[in-house]
Amino acid sequence: MATTGKILRFDEIRGYGFIAPDDGGEDVFMHANDLRDNKHLFRPGIKVEFEVEDGERGLKAAEVRLAGVPSLTAAQITQVRRRLVELAQAHNWVES
Repeated sequence: MATTGKILRFDEIRGYGFIAPDDGGEDVFMHANDLRDNKHLFRPGIKVEFEVEDGERGLKAAEVRLAGVPSLTAAQITQVRRRLVELAQAHNWVES
């Protein structure tokens, strides 16, 4: 079952950090190998969703992903791009 929390700290170079679960309890260890988004996006204070597993030294986060970030399909991204180009052309911000 997925839970949510906020990143307390994350050392991008060493590849690990800790999450404070929203429901309280002990902090959860997170490792860069378990991140489902670009590791550069994980900063203290960012809300994440994750699975909790028992690790060798305590609780460990798995399948860590940014919370509340909508995902777009390639078709949706193409449609947004097309609309932005149309808007820019209508305002003469770019050449046709």
